[in-house]
Amino acid sequence: MTFEFGYEIRECGLSDFGLDGTSDTTRWGSSTLPQHTAPLPTGPPSARPTQTPRLRRSMARVGRERKTEGGIQRVVNGHIPTVDDLVRAREVFGAHEPRDVFYRAATDLVETALRGAGSVSVAEAIAVLLQTWNRPYYQYRPADAAHFEAMERLLTRHELWLAETRVRSIDSMSDVDSEAVSAVFPEFEALLGPVGAAKALHLLAPCFLPLWDRRIAAAYGLGLGPVGTNQRRYVRFMQLTREQSLRVGGERAVGRNIIKALDEFNYCRFTKAWM
Repeated sequence: MTFEFGYEIRECGLSDFGLDGTSDTTRWGSSTLPQHTAPLPTGPPSARPTQTPRLRRSMARVGRERKTEGGIQRVVNGHIPTVDDLVRAREVFGAHEPRDVFYRAATDLVETALRGAGSVSVAEAIAVLLQTWNRPYYQYRPADAAHFEAMERLLTRHELWLAETRVRSIDSMSDVDSEAVSAVFPEFEALLGPVGAAKALHLLAPCFLPLWDRRIAAAYGLGLGPVGTNQRRYVRFMQLTREQSLRVGGERAVGRNIIKALDEFNYCRFTKAWM
């Protein structure tokens, strides 16, 4: 089965979009506290206001979100590679990772399949990469005909969105994209796992959708959870990748796909600790 996407990979251009939102931190000192601040509860526990289970859950959720947001900002500020870092990562990656040939092969096969040329389907082209770069996932899960059929149905269901994102650059990401990715990612994750989903989506939109693995996600404060819970983490990772791209100067600064360059940096630094 082939898909009439009608697009080919082109150079990922930069857009004029700015960063989406900023955060302000207010530092409260004793001299700036509002005069109407209520005193702390005193007396026996039975006389103090109680927190309902719903309030406790809400407070815990807000606490987790604030912790995650703060961790993201610290990681972004601490892990902005320079052009020299990306050049070095390219050299180290090429010297130590022989499986890069499968990435290049899968990229070419996906492009050929999307044009309707050749005998390999899009799902089979994606499998070329997943069977090598995501091998542990398939140790106990058969990559049989049913698996490929499920992949084909998934690609057909999101054909229009994938065609639109295939020609996009990460620098053009907006809040609308965050909503769309949050809706699509869980479906790919259910079939391929959180790491395989990112790799498959990247092959389909190589300049817009980034790659990760568990160590990379954890390094950016986004430790992966059970299947079906990682869509917001992936969106945040996209936002981080966008900010890294903008700060380093994007494709024009590195002379190639900035997402692939950043992935090689992440892989060499966090997954393998080669640099």
